[in-house]
Amino acid sequence: MGDLHVTVGGGRNSRLGQGLGTGRTVVEMLSSELFGETVEGVDTARVLANMALEKQHTDEGPLAYFPLASAIMNAVLQQKRFTLDFSNLIVQ
Repeated sequence: MGDLHVTVGGGRNSRLGQGLGTGRTVVEMLSSELFGETVEGVDTARVLANMALEKQHTDEGPLAYFPLASAIMNAVLQQKRFTLDFSNLIVQ
């Protein structure tokens, strides 16, 4: 519970997420206010991306079901600004 509280409330992963949400890149965040910090979410995104790509056999592979995770992985792996069409998160 403590780890979850810190992560949500302002831990390193949370600060990275806030930076991505304001249009900054992972590289920008890790080279400035998170410089020298271990941000576990970056490594987690890399591992998840590798696992997902191994399972991506069709157009409707696993990433199609996880648009937020996919957008985070793209931001980490491609070192681009975070983009997500939040309307894709609405379940109908």
